[in-house]
Amino acid sequence: MAGSVFFGSVTAATIQDFQGGAGQTSYTLTQYGATPSASIVSGSLRMLSTSSQNNVIAFNQTDTGLYRRIVAGWDFSIVSGADGFGFALLNDATYGITGAGPVIGEEPSLTGSFAAGFDIYCPDDYQGLGSHEISLHFDGVERANKWSSFNYRTGTFQHARVVVDFVTGGAEITITVAGVTVYDKYFIAGMTPYGSRVAFGGRTSGTMTTLYLDNISVAYEIPTTTPPAPVSLRTFNQKLMNGSFRTVKQTFSFPAAGRSVGDTAGDGIYRGSGGSDISAGRESCHSNGGGAGCGGRSFLYAMDYRRIKQHLGRGSGWN
Repeated sequence: MAGSVFFGSVTAATIQDFQGGAGQTSYTLTQYGATPSASIVSGSLRMLSTSSQNNVIAFNQTDTGLYRRIVAGWDFSIVSGADGFGFALLNDATYGITGAGPVIGEEPSLTGSFAAGFDIYCPDDYQGLGSHEISLHFDGVERANKWSSFNYRTGTFQHARVVVDFVTGGAEITITVAGVTVYDKYFIAGMTPYGSRVAFGGRTSGTMTTLYLDNISVAYEIPTTTPPAPVSLRTFNQKLMNGSFRTVKQTFSFPAAGRSVGDTAGDGIYRGSGGSDISAGRESCHSNGGGAGCGGRSFLYAMDYRRIKQHLGRGSGWN
């Protein structure tokens, strides 16, 4: 597949269509797993083709400084199998401005960097939705994971688009695949502008897949400076709890020993009586179904204070 990708009137600064033409961004290919390494096949970059692979392409930095908006687009082809691939904006303070990129796969958690993972292997798919998820990562932590309603494991080229808008206190992420929105301005707190360069990585395990990339195009728009820190406001008070607060305590006033209290007539009126059941040490009514004369209603009995305390402490349902 050939041709440059444009976003409005802005031509992406990082661009590569693997056709060998002028104006293409230089890159470094790195093989971290089994052979073969990534290579150009029929005008596209073949990233994965067998099991136990981990291939990475990292582009030289084309735009220095900070920007308020980054718009990335690329075409990809992948089939079902395992495991997937990731797109990353590598933080230049950690990963430099040229050279090999770090290990990147379908869960691309990278220091100080934003990345999106395309996971095609989800063995815990208990809902049967299909293994085609997209996750968001920043600074080494997965921040979100969503199922894509579009099954992008078609084996034909689909277009992915990632928009990063830096806003007060963080960034809003929008991702579409084949025109289908997966994330719409998803907010990642604390993700402020940083210098970056583009990278992709694909990974397979014992189960394989095939992955091709093409028409990679990334625009860095609206130069900016380091933003001021957001204002933090406390909207409510909170207190941490520890393991010592495990029970809810309440004070009760119990009737005299040998007396039962309950709706013994089943008429909604609770009255005391000197029931023989209590004096004999048996419950005349029980909340788990009740007994004779109580109409199935729960009640409180007071033959022995310690017994009542034991029942309440066990959460037996006594009222």
